[in-house]
Amino acid sequence: KHRRRLFASLPPLVFQAYGEGPMIHNFLINLDNSRDRYARAATALAAAGLEFARVEAVDGRSDPPRVAPGFGRQVSGSEQGCRASHKVALEAFLAGDAPMAAIFEDDIAAVDAAALTSVARWLAGRGGWGVAHLSQPVEGFRSPWGQADGIDVFRAHLFPMTTGALLWSREGARTFLDHAPRDWPMDHALRACLLRHSLGVGTEDVMAKLSGQPSQMSDREALIGPAYRRRRAALRRRQKAVAAWNRVRWRFTGG
Repeated sequence: KHRRRLFASLPPLVFQAYGEGPMIHNFLINLDNSRDRYARAATALAAAGLEFARVEAVDGRSDPPRVAPGFGRQVSGSEQGCRASHKVALEAFLAGDAPMAAIFEDDIAAVDAAALTSVARWLAGRGGWGVAHLSQPVEGFRSPWGQADGIDVFRAHLFPMTTGALLWSREGARTFLDHAPRDWPMDHALRACLLRHSLGVGTEDVMAKLSGQPSQMSDREALIGPAYRRRRAALRRRQKAVAAWNRVRWRFTGG
C-alpha cells in the first residue's frame, strides 16, 4: 500500500539537464511531517540549479522491528521505511527514460553542480558502473579509473556508508532492486550489493554536503547490542577481504 500511495504522490517527472551532459532525474526523499527539513533541502538544491521530484518518504517509525536474514540483528521500523523510500525513488527512475538519477535525502545542505556535471558527463560515456557516492569520499579500497575535467574518479571496492546523496545508473538501480540483501538497512544493503557486483564508484572530494541534522532513525539504537557489534566487526573483516581481492582483480583485468 505504501508503494501505491507514494507513486500517487509524486509530481510529474522533472528532469534536469547538466549542460551538454546526460539527462538526470533528481529525487528528494522527505517525510510529510518534516517540512523544515524539506524547506532547507529544497533551498540547497535550488541554489545548485537543480529541479527535483519530491518522494514522500515511508514513515516506518511506528512499525515493529523485522528480522533480516544474515544481518545479525533486527531492523528497526525507521530503517525499513528508509529502504522502502529509496526503493520507490528507484522504481520511479526506472519507469522513466533518463539514464541517471540523483537521489537526495532531506539532510542535503549543498551540491557542487559543476563537479556533478563533470562526473555525470564522464560516467555517461562508460558502462559497468552502478552507483556514485556524492557525499562521502572514496578512500581505502579503491582503484583509479579516470579523470572528469580534472576530478579523479575511482572504482570504490568498499562503498562508503550513508545514502544521503547518490548518483545511480539504470544498471545500478536494476541490480540493487533485484539482488540487494532482503530487509537489510539501505546503506548496509547497498554496500553488500556493490561489493558483490563491483559497481561502486566515487571521488576523493565530495560533490554534495549533508547538514548533520539529527537522524530520524533513532529507534535503531535499542537494537544495537554487544552481540551485534561482534557480528558486525566480523562482517566488516569479510567485506574488506573481498574488497582487497576485487582491487587486485581490477588492477590486472580492469573489471
